[in-house]
Amino acid sequence: MKGSSTPVGRSSTTPATRATFKFDELKAAEAQLLGRITYQGFAAAWPTMEDTGEFGERMNGMPKYVVSSTLTDDQATWNNSEVIRDDVAGEVRKLKRQVAGDILVAGSAALVRSLAKDDLVDEYRLMVYPVSSAQVNASSARACHIPRCSWSAPRRSARTASSS
Repeated sequence: MKGSSTPVGRSSTTPATRATFKFDELKAAEAQLLGRITYQGFAAAWPTMEDTGEFGERMNGMPKYVVSSTLTDDQATWNNSEVIRDDVAGEVRKLKRQVAGDILVAGSAALVRSLAKDDLVDEYRLMVYPVSSAQVNASSARACHIPRCSWSAPRRSARTASSS
């Protein structure tokens, strides 16, 4: 990509831009790592959604690892799903060695906190939406704590940036 002339702000947060950001993120990933609650929500929705195109095919086809002490193998019915129950940090370290591309974690705040505590997060990709302080509870505030983090400028894909 040669230089971006699209400023960060309202013009870069259109639904199409957000969709492109999420699709680029999904295409770069070789697997998903999910907490139980996020997994159950996704597993209930994605396999039955219609007209999802390449995004839906990728979501449904890629390997999914769900971290849960309560979910059984019989309940993990979404295509290519495997449950991680014990030694989460050790299992994630193994995944990081085995998986060639990114391992994508969507949602799953408790899982992200655990991964961050064990220094297993390589990169955070955040989509920030305005929220009033009245809407944030203590649990949400704790979920946003990101240790050992340095911030960098937003990255744009070639499809979302304008060339100058």
